[in-house]
Amino acid sequence: MRSVLIPSRGDPITFRLVMHFFQTVWKDEVDKLYVNVNSSCEKEVIDYIESFCKDPKVVFSYDDHFLDHGNSLTKMFKQGSEDLIAFMEDD
Repeated sequence: MRSVLIPSRGDPITFRLVMHFFQTVWKDEVDKLYVNVNSSCEKEVIDYIESFCKDPKVVFSYDDHFLDHGNSLTKMFKQGSEDLIAFMEDD
């Protein structure tokens, strides 16, 4: 099984682009996509980002404060059990 981990600071423009390419290009290449948005963004921004994560392959989590990069990746890594894992940036 294959997964991708994407930590995000909550930029809705770049995140929307990443999810567009997930849906149109590489969705069939992975079994799970873990997304962790860690930001103090407004609720409307987080809701907008989460709206692109409704696919059954996507596991969305949110922390209302900034996590350092390693802690965000560790959090997502512990959620899954896939054999192959790729780390991806949304910027």
